[in-house]
Amino acid sequence: MPLGHSSGLNERVHPGEHPTTCSVDRSHLLGSRLPPNPTSDSIRWVADAAGNELLEFTAGTEADVTRRDDGIPLPLALVVARHHGLTLLVLNRARRQWELPGGMLDPGETPRQAALREFAEETGQPEPSLLYAGRAKFRLMPDRRLEYAAVYTATQPVRTPFVPTDEIACLLWWDGTPLPDMAALDAEICVRVSARI
Repeated sequence: MPLGHSSGLNERVHPGEHPTTCSVDRSHLLGSRLPPNPTSDSIRWVADAAGNELLEFTAGTEADVTRRDDGIPLPLALVVARHHGLTLLVLNRARRQWELPGGMLDPGETPRQAALREFAEETGQPEPSLLYAGRAKFRLMPDRRLEYAAVYTATQPVRTPFVPTDEIACLLWWDGTPLPDMAALDAEICVRVSARI
């Protein structure tokens, strides 16, 4: 099925397929949907297979990214983009997992600028109008360093065809059903952000 055209189900890459297409795989639909969002701002503890942890997600204003006085760096920006109830994910070739679009800030770049640049580079979708959602706090292995990520939301009015890159193999318009190859921390960020939009 060509990307940019969906049956409403997740579009998935299978080994041996041309990387510009994804076929529908219904095997992941046997699990339950993501759990309901808690009503409090507290976050349940989430870790990935490497031991990286999402410690908290704090909603706020974009000014919060510059008002940090705890000495923890914020080198990362992520985008939770939605289209008709589906969330845009990218399949990272190196990590072989579905992730939120985003990446590291370049020198002198603001988190918003990085989010826009990374979104365009990774997805090829039209530049979104970003809204600041909050910041995620991580403990990253193996050295247990603390880092923040600025998290933005966007609504994509249209979906355009995707051209694979060296970094990204495929796009997925995700309906929230569990994916065995989904980045655990990104999935939790989606849950937290979705509770606020």
